[in-house]
Amino acid sequence: MADSTTSAPRGKSWRREREGRERRLKERRAENVSMSGGPDPAGPAAPAGSRASSTGSSTSSRGKERAGGGDRRPSQGRDSAETEAQLKAGDDRAKQEGEQRKLREEEKRIEEKEEEKQRLVKEEEEKKAAELEQQQLQEELGHLNSYIDELEERMRIKAELREANSAATNERQEICFSALDSSLKKNTAFVRKLKSFTESQKESIIRDMLTLNLTKYVSEVAAALVEVKLKITDVPAVVEVCSALHCRYADFSPQMMEIWHKVLALRKDEKVSNPSKLRVDLRLYADLVSVCVLPRREALPLLGQALQVLVAQDRADHANISVLLSFCRHSGEEYAGLTPRRVRQLAERHNRVLPNASLLTPEKQKNVRQLFKDYYASVAKHLVGEHQALLNVQRSNRHALQTKGELSAERQERLQQAESSYRKLLASTEQLAELVDEPLPELPEDAEQRAEQRLLEAAEEEGVIGDQQLVWEDDDQRQFYTSLSDLRASIPSILYSDSQVAATPPVEEQAPEDMGDLPEDEAANDEHLREPEEEPEPETASSSSNRMLLEAYLTSLPGRVSRSLIDSAAVEFCMSLNTKSNRKKLVRALFNVPRTRLDLLPFYARLVATLHPCMPDVATELAMMLKADFKYHVRKKDQINIETKLKVMRFIGELVKFGMYGRNEALWCVRMLLNDFTHHHVEMACALLETCGRFLYRTAETHVRTKVYLEQLMRKKAAMAFDSRYVTMIDNMYYTVLPPEGAALCVQKVRPPLHNYMRKLIYQDLAKNTTEKVLRQLRKLDWKDADTASYCIKCLSSVWRIKYYHIRCLASLVAGLAQYQEEVGPRVVDNTLEDVRLGMEINEVRFNQRRISVVRYLGELYNYRLLDTGVVFKVLYSLISFGVSLDPEVPSPLDPPGSELRLRLVCVLLDTCGRYFSSGSAKRQLDHYIVYLQRYFWARKAAAAAAAVVAEEAGAEPFPVRLEYMYRDTLSALRPRATLHSSREAAVAAAEKLDDELRRRLAELVPAAAPDRATGAGDAELPVIAEEPPAGAVGEDGDFDEPEEESLSQQLTPPDGDEQDEADERDEVAPRGTQDDVEDELTDELGASDVDAAASDATDALAPQRIACPEDDDFLAALDQMVSESIMERSREAVKPQFELSAPVSTGGPVRKTYGDLTAERTEADRPAPSTVTFLLLMRRGNKQQHRSLAVPDDSELAVSLRSHEEAERQERERVKQLTLNINERQEEEEMQELNSAPARPLNPNRDRRPKYQHAKGVPDADLIFGPKRSNLR
Repeated sequence: MADSTTSAPRGKSWRREREGRERRLKERRAENVSMSGGPDPAGPAAPAGSRASSTGSSTSSRGKERAGGGDRRPSQGRDSAETEAQLKAGDDRAKQEGEQRKLREEEKRIEEKEEEKQRLVKEEEEKKAAELEQQQLQEELGHLNSYIDELEERMRIKAELREANSAATNERQEICFSALDSSLKKNTAFVRKLKSFTESQKESIIRDMLTLNLTKYVSEVAAALVEVKLKITDVPAVVEVCSALHCRYADFSPQMMEIWHKVLALRKDEKVSNPSKLRVDLRLYADLVSVCVLPRREALPLLGQALQVLVAQDRADHANISVLLSFCRHSGEEYAGLTPRRVRQLAERHNRVLPNASLLTPEKQKNVRQLFKDYYASVAKHLVGEHQALLNVQRSNRHALQTKGELSAERQERLQQAESSYRKLLASTEQLAELVDEPLPELPEDAEQRAEQRLLEAAEEEGVIGDQQLVWEDDDQRQFYTSLSDLRASIPSILYSDSQVAATPPVEEQAPEDMGDLPEDEAANDEHLREPEEEPEPETASSSSNRMLLEAYLTSLPGRVSRSLIDSAAVEFCMSLNTKSNRKKLVRALFNVPRTRLDLLPFYARLVATLHPCMPDVATELAMMLKADFKYHVRKKDQINIETKLKVMRFIGELVKFGMYGRNEALWCVRMLLNDFTHHHVEMACALLETCGRFLYRTAETHVRTKVYLEQLMRKKAAMAFDSRYVTMIDNMYYTVLPPEGAALCVQKVRPPLHNYMRKLIYQDLAKNTTEKVLRQLRKLDWKDADTASYCIKCLSSVWRIKYYHIRCLASLVAGLAQYQEEVGPRVVDNTLEDVRLGMEINEVRFNQRRISVVRYLGELYNYRLLDTGVVFKVLYSLISFGVSLDPEVPSPLDPPGSELRLRLVCVLLDTCGRYFSSGSAKRQLDHYIVYLQRYFWARKAAAAAAAVVAEEAGAEPFPVRLEYMYRDTLSALRPRATLHSSREAAVAAAEKLDDELRRRLAELVPAAAPDRATGAGDAELPVIAEEPPAGAVGEDGDFDEPEEESLSQQLTPPDGDEQDEADERDEVAPRGTQDDVEDELTDELGASDVDAAASDATDALAPQRIACPEDDDFLAALDQMVSESIMERSREAVKPQFELSAPVSTGGPVRKTYGDLTAERTEADRPAPSTVTFLLLMRRGNKQQHRSLAVPDDSELAVSLRSHEEAERQERERVKQLTLNINERQEEEEMQELNSAPARPLNPNRDRRPKYQHAKGVPDADLIFGPKRSNLR
């Protein structure tokens, strides 16, 4: 039954399912009631006899039923709980289905609304498009109708005038001129009035003409009308006046025609002196010809000749295009049949017929029209040339901008002239093309500009520029620099109306000043640049309280280091302190921010940006002060006040990001620093670009210039010999502006508190003055805990996490800690050597700084006697031999051309610990190593040159100059008197010579190794052993590929004394800490496979082996007993004190002598010197000690005794000195023998670790031990 209730049909609705479950629940309850012996309401009552007869059986059965009921109660409870759970689950499912159905219905309604909205929007757009089309159609019809009406009106007026003038020519009316006024005064006044003719004077001039008798003044009137300076709009009025004069006076037309012959007599070789006057004259002349004021037979040839001359003399520069444009616009329809293109297209579109003029025949109009079309062809050709010239100027300026970062004033002026000429010619060409109904010429686009535009578009699509997520590091930073509070919305305008003036903001369009704008005397005055004078204010009670409020406000500014606090500071200043003097004091306080509080600069810049809408003078004055201070520091060129300079540059960068300082001004600052990119200018440029370089690079307006400056900066870094600190600074700046691809943000790992404490002690607190404190804290750790010890050793090995100048402190810390925890020193050294080896195997650029730190750390560990000299030389030889190809034609992937880091690592290691290789075998080994180092240097230089030639970059410097300087400085510091090889051939010859010498010496010491070393044929006859490689083919690092170079490095490397024992103890060293940091990528990549132990070299394999025997033990016991007895006897001897009487100090100084003493000495000098010895006699008179000179004969007993005593002492010192030197030579011979023999007994790595005194390396100085030579003889 349970199964039947739990499985419900899925096809039913949830209501029917619920009713079925309730019905089944009721049935189950009824069954439970019947099974427990309850009354059955549906059944009949049982008879009494049957109840009595079945009493006994019912008693027995009742017990069984109880037992059965007891067994069924748990199952009944479970069934009811399951049923209720199923009902509840069904209700939940029903609710979920109902909610989902509601959601679907809601989504459907939303979709329907969206569709309806889109439909309405589409209908609205279609309606607007139809209305716009209808409006455009109406505008076109209006333009066409207005043109036709204007043309018809003009043609009607001309036709009326032509008819009247023709009638007057044929039949002139009789006029009684004697009745008119012929006075000279009025006639001359009329002529003067004509010389200043305007359209408004037309009616008055015609009235005066009707009242005057101008018969004697017709020539003057005609000359006045021709010579008058008219406007284009005055021409119709003049034509009417001329028509009236022509109708009244018969000789007016000949007189005017004569004057026009003089005016329009143009020559091809003469330029038009007054094009504007000629433009009006041509239209007036054409209209006079059109209305028959001038005779056509005589006037038309003159007009055609004038047009031909204008076209002929304007084939090159087209200076007369405005004259011809005016003629085509006003008279082209009559003389050439020209119709504007738009009018023709509109007439064709709307089926309208344009009126035609009948002045000339179509053949003559065609000739004139062809003349103008030929002129247009020359103009179009000229336009293409001007466009090409403009493109050339733009291309030249773009190249100059990319290479130099700026444009000179001459280039800018040339560009402006080219653009102005091109725009003017383009406008005239478009008008002429419209009038003559010809298409515009196709102008070619600049391929470089189009490519650059495509690059900018691609960069914008990729997010290089314009992407706010790349401009700012995170959303909080973006909100800080872009989301500013609007003071004008929250503060009454009466509080900032006086300060909201039209100040000139530092915008980008203003051209940056040059350094020459600042006078020399002004540049030398620091106070003038940095401290503007303050205007005195009258002292009043209100000013005193205002000054106190301002002082309190300025005092509180350094403490407002959050966005909300600095915004409230802006509101407070605008509400209660907004006066002109207070604004100046605020600017001065912001400018004089402490140089050590660089954290305040972003907040101060935000304060300025917030106040800018209400007080623009604050940002302007602060920008001017910062620029003046920058120019002062650039001109001064001193090497002090670097913190102040960096403060100024970072302040400028913060203002640039807020838009309060011009972006072009900031790039100008970068250019000025690049012009003299040395010393402090390097730090200033890096500080400015670190602050706002990313913002400038990601902005479209400054992207190109910023990219150019970055490339120039990196080229200067490669070409100039900078200090390593400057190189690191430049690299950090560059990768801050342009992060490397694939650099992902790493999530900070959650570490135990103890691990964080160890990291803080080592990475943050460790310094020169805190080394002892950190050592005490690390000694308190639980070094018995393997996890704690491993993590601490891992932190001590991660030297790349601390500052470079703290590496020596870390080595000192390890040396001090190794005195108490013996495992620290070997494990740190082992980790360091492993990092060096992994760096050579991986060779990735991103680990270069880490590799330099590790090598420097290795040298410092050697300085603190944590490793032997042999280990250092193994690393040195590995750097110039592991994976190195000396053939420039066959580059190595582990040391490719262009990657000169190994040479830098060698120089860093030698600079760190090379000064201690100055005596003994270490000196000889360093001399040998320098020979091979020079061969490696010249091989790298040749490989770089070959790579440059292959890449067709022979014009650039293939090998970094700074690296060559570093190499030469290192060798000159180690061997000042050594002569370096000047060519690769000399270096290779010296290395080969040294190879031959060492092989010869090795053959003398170990004859059995000579055949293998010389020919290598000894191994050819031996069988191959598969378990291990041949001894002659494996180097000290286990995987060298060049046997010859490996053997040389083994010969020159002294035995470290503990090779076999270290190999045995390497398995006992605890494993390194887990590489759980993101920065440990280098170790993680190859950390799974440890570097194999170094194999013993051929000399160790061929040397005679020691065999233990009892005689050796007896000899060692006897030797120990003899040494101990000698020490005991020496300690019992009484040391006799030796006293030596020295001369008083007062006798050692010079004695002032008189002139008499000097004369006596000069006289005694001429005499022969007596054979005496001068002694100093000490006497005591009272408590005062005195001395006198005593001359003793040379042959006296006292003098002879003293001389013999001093001679004996001198001989004794010489003997002891010779013994000491012999001991040193014997030690050197023993070391040389140990080099070619079996390794000696392991030495204690903790020997000579006494904190009180460390013996200096080198040959002992006998004079320093036994004292200098002294003699009392004079």
